[in-house]
Amino acid sequence: MRKAIFLFSIVGIMLLSQPAALAADAVPNNLLISLWPEYNNSQVFFMQQVEIPGDTPLPATVRFAFPSGVQVQWTGEILGPDISKDIQSTPTVIQKDGYDEVAITLTKSRIGQAEAVWNGLKIDGQNRLLTLAWMQRYESRTTTFEFLQPSKSSDVVMTPKPTGNRQSPEGFTFYETAPKRIPVGQTATFNVTYKRSVTTPSVNDATTSGEQAAAGQTAGTAQNPINYWILAAGFLVIGVIGAWYLYKESKKQ
Repeated sequence: MRKAIFLFSIVGIMLLSQPAALAADAVPNNLLISLWPEYNNSQVFFMQQVEIPGDTPLPATVRFAFPSGVQVQWTGEILGPDISKDIQSTPTVIQKDGYDEVAITLTKSRIGQAEAVWNGLKIDGQNRLLTLAWMQRYESRTTTFEFLQPSKSSDVVMTPKPTGNRQSPEGFTFYETAPKRIPVGQTATFNVTYKRSVTTPSVNDATTSGEQAAAGQTAGTAQNPINYWILAAGFLVIGVIGAWYLYKESKKQ
């Protein structure tokens, strides 16, 4: 009987303490890689966003690959244009060979986002150079690169060339490449050069305070919501094992 109780305890602890392990990885429809150099400091605000198919069962795990050594600032689920409704998630960050893996579990939304600070900007006087040798670590149907032009900058040259641009309400310009299929293990280079005569962050020149908020929430201690159905499944498994054991004991008697 003691062995059975011990077995039930181990199974219960594994199920209840690691709910994310039960969630299957999902293949995004698109991976958006957005780079905002000199946005709120002298480095690069590095945002990744994935959108998984609408029929994907939740919870679902999504994984992001960042250059080694980035400072992860926020991860979570995007519920719509109102950022106050976004759900912050506690990420699992694993240092791997050549990159950092950031994994989160989506429970309410099928759009996941991870934000970090990356020291990938090279400054030489007025000349700026941003080069991202992007290796596709995880499968995605398409990958899109996006660049936010810093305030008071000029002579922007992007490779690959952007297919269009859009303006934010605060007056910043976003340039975006066409979605591209990049197989896992293949490397695609995203390169941007521009000129800028000032070193102050772009947020200082924003016309409203809303632009900084749009970059996402700052990291905190918020936890993922408890997945009650996972807890119920765990207790069900424990109950079935317990019933089976009692049945076997009754047969022996």
